Amino acid sequence: MKIVVCFKIVPDFERVLSKDFEDFSPNADLSYAGRIINCFDETALELALRIKDARPDGDGVECTALTVGRDLPLSIAKTLFAAGFDGVELLQSDDGGYAPLCVAERIAGRVREISPDLIFTGKQAGFADGGTTAFYIAEALGLPAIGEASDASFCGGVLSVELSNELFAAKAAIEPPCVISVGNSPIAGLRISSLKRRLEVSGRDIRILRGAEYSNISRFSEIKFQREKKERQCKLYDDVSQFASLLKKLYDGEKSRDNYMTERP
Repeated sequence: MKIVVCFKIVPDFERVLSKDFEDFSPNADLSYAGRIINCFDETALELALRIKDARPDGDGVECTALTVGRDLPLSIAKTLFAAGFDGVELLQSDDGGYAPLCVAERIAGRVREISPDLIFTGKQAGFADGGTTAFYIAEALGLPAIGEASDASFCGGVLSVELSNELFAAKAAIEPPCVISVGNSPIAGLRISSLKRRLEVSGRDIRILRGAEYSNISRFSEIKFQREKKERQCKLYDDVSQFASLLKKLYDGEKSRDNYMTERP
């Protein structure tokens, strides 16, 4: 079995200054904040490794971590190798900005060569949080896709997927090959590897490929962003029964969640 996990390197948004967040530019210089693996992608990476772990000694499961970008920090590659990934690949691209279709086409081009059984991605990443890349990949490959996954495991040759977000929880079964988009999950992120394990994989190299060779899109127009200004409103409930009544109405679906949560006192 082959598993590909697509991940993205993003700024550590907890360290981004408020003025840069207000500027809302995908090409802003945020190097001071450092770079990390996108949180949803971390969960996707861990889910793939758990599927590998479920096989005796990981027998017959090959996991590849794949990203698109200008470069990939060596420290992050070592983290992935130490965690248990068999390969780490960079589809190198000098393109900047927000271009989910272009990224998806390049990923799909490389995925066709690998021919995996499962493709995992995070739900969304970056300033725009579009959440479309996974489904563009699935469309390009002609594969079924499931979104909002929180956990996944094999049962009798079929992938059992738990789905959840703030509005629902469900289970689904799907046969590979397929694309799984991972959302909020009780799995906090990628496992932490020991120093011994990191030293063992220190000689392994990132495989660098030219991203442009995997897409018919050579250039794209940069999309300009503007953050909508909103004021948050809240309502204080002194009586617990009033709050309980509100929750019941939300649960019963008498009105939309937004209408209640933005209700003025």
